[in-house]
Amino acid sequence: MTMDQINSLTREQLINALLTTAHNCNTRIKDLENQVRDLENENKRLSEKLTPPLTWDLPAWTITPGTRKGAIEIYFDKMPGTGIIAQLKDLKMRWNAKKKCWYGFVPPADIEYLFNQATAAA
Repeated sequence: MTMDQINSLTREQLINALLTTAHNCNTRIKDLENQVRDLENENKRLSEKLTPPLTWDLPAWTITPGTRKGAIEIYFDKMPGTGIIAQLKDLKMRWNAKKKCWYGFVPPADIEYLFNQATAAA
């Protein structure tokens, strides 16, 4: 729009033009926000797709009684594979960074069974 055209507009026409422009800007902002959300979702989907495969490396391990009744602690001589860690997490075991062990309330026989299965799979 030229300045002559703007000057010839009535007050109401000018307000309507400004409102229309503002509405178009808000619509564009919403479109851009949707595009950003879609790109973030796509990024999340791709990053989940690119997670490394599970490994079943099972280093030497020791099970000891935990400090709380019924708890156990599992110590490894080096870091176990990602598959073993995922299985420990599925059993609700937790990592104790201070003691460098996994701990939880799982029967030792279940842990031994899990580790035997991992050894057989490897």
